Amino acid sequence: LIGVEPRITAEEHAKILAEQPAETDSPLGTLRVAARLMNTNIQARSFFFYVLLGIMGIFLQDAILEPFGAMVFGMPQKDTAAFQQVWGAGALLGMFGIGTLSNFFPIAKKTIATIGAIGIALGLALISASSLLHQVTLITPGLFLLGLSIGFFNVGSLSMMMEMTIEGQAGLYMGMWGMAQGLGNGLANVLSGALLSALVESHLMSATLGYALIFGFEAFLMVAAAVILRGVSVQKFKGLTHHDIGVVLAMDAAG
Repeated sequence: LIGVEPRITAEEHAKILAEQPAETDSPLGTLRVAARLMNTNIQARSFFFYVLLGIMGIFLQDAILEPFGAMVFGMPQKDTAAFQQVWGAGALLGMFGIGTLSNFFPIAKKTIATIGAIGIALGLALISASSLLHQVTLITPGLFLLGLSIGFFNVGSLSMMMEMTIEGQAGLYMGMWGMAQGLGNGLANVLSGALLSALVESHLMSATLGYALIFGFEAFLMVAAAVILRGVSVQKFKGLTHHDIGVVLAMDAAG
């Protein structure tokens, strides 16, 4: 949080601690405060679910990508192991490229994140189409577009996370966005396995159709995240003042 949370004097720190109920000293108390803040601030709630859905959409493929190549196309392990290298290289290129570009041209962080989310959806749609049409040549372009867009998404979203805080409470809000990331990652791992078991391993449908539906679902999550992001405004978010946070903390203590 260097450069985000401003330095304060010992007297100011003591004053802030004195104004906060003791309940927030516990993890459960802090979670309750975060939940009530999201309940009272639609901007915070929208951004939380944007991060949650975005991370889910990205990492649903993580555990099933290599089995997809083997089950649908009969690819050997050495070929499927390269999948992660392709989208990983794309992600690095995307982060470096947009970082360099934004140094010369003013590009809004929200625009970068939106381009990333839509690009991820398109990359996943290509991978879904490769399964449905049984066209192995679509996999590498889809993976590279996926990775490149993940780079954009990471830069835009992380930059917005830094902005979606208010003075004196940066740690609380960064913790909320971190929780959204953790939940999204965990849910992605659980859901990918559940969908694979329910659709493919149960023989409900062929691997070709099952994987196409799973990747299509991921693309839908990314489009949903982009739609939610359209309604997020940093300026409106910052309308939640220290006074409003004090009210929420008081409500938590009273409850």
